[in-house]
Amino acid sequence: MKKIISILALAIFTLTGTSCLKSNLNLDTYDGKDITSIVGVYYRYLGDNVIPASGEKEVRQVTLSVSDVAIDTKAGTVSAKVTLPSNFPEAQKASIDATKLCVVVGISTAAVIEPTGNSPKLGLPGDWSKENTYKITAADNSTKDWKIKINFSK
Repeated sequence: MKKIISILALAIFTLTGTSCLKSNLNLDTYDGKDITSIVGVYYRYLGDNVIPASGEKEVRQVTLSVSDVAIDTKAGTVSAKVTLPSNFPEAQKASIDATKLCVVVGISTAAVIEPTGNSPKLGLPGDWSKENTYKITAADNSTKDWKIKINFSK
């Protein structure tokens, strides 16, 4: 009985462990290296509530209003106007400025984006009072430099 089970297991493994694909397939390599959208601009601050497990104050996040987005793929530039939404916490209005914003962008499929120079990492609070530069690397290893300018006003 053990011999039959072993033979059956070997047959199943042989059939499922093989591939129907042929070698030397030419798969598409993405060459896109563009910023496609501004996903969001956020402001994070410490709230009044304390998290019981850690004893630390909770981090709150507010989505800011984004308008007038201009993406120029030929020039490699992005600009957008960012303002406070109507539901922005009154107690935080004095604290917010362009040096504390979190920006998230959409990029081409299979691409990777990284800051250059002293530009902030995307998705983390950083200084957006100035134009920031980024390098996008496509899946085919080609690169393109981008400049992002956030025009913030309260």
